[in-house]
Amino acid sequence: MSIHVVQAHQMYHEYQSNEKIIFVGIYSDHQLMELFNNYNQQLFRILDTYQWFLPNTEEVYFVQDEFEQNKP
Repeated sequence: MSIHVVQAHQMYHEYQSNEKIIFVGIYSDHQLMELFNNYNQQLFRILDTYQWFLPNTEEVYFVQDEFEQNKP
């Protein structure tokens, strides 16, 4: 297990106009397993996507983790 900073973009907003949001990700074998915001609230992955949601809200984030970004 390792902990890394992860960049995210809020869904349903203009991609170019939104600044990147920083979350903390917990990885196991180069796969993002858990994601937390700056209030230590856990986000949950939407199955088979790069999208994560914050329970009890309508907030959905696109997260392309650093290991995926560095693949050739």
